[in-house]
Amino acid sequence: MDGESSLVEVVDPVTDVLIDALNTVLAMGQWEQVVVLALSLREQALAVGDVRLVALVEDLRAIALDAVAHPSGDDGIIRGRGGDGRT
Repeated sequence: MDGESSLVEVVDPVTDVLIDALNTVLAMGQWEQVVVLALSLREQALAVGDVRLVALVEDLRAIALDAVAHPSGDDGIIRGRGGDGRT
């Protein structure tokens, strides 16, 4: 290597495991688990100093919290307070 920075990021094993687990529960729509794993992944990202991952995970966690607070009905519409599809 000639001193230039690599374009390939090295992900530590703990972060990699958490990302895989988060992707699995996200694909299954298990929003409560997404909230929990996102918090763990955020803490790990902070520990390794990956600020871009921290920001991404914070956004994902906010989406998951919203999905938990306002679950969709059978028609896929996220319900607000009124329950009629309007927020």
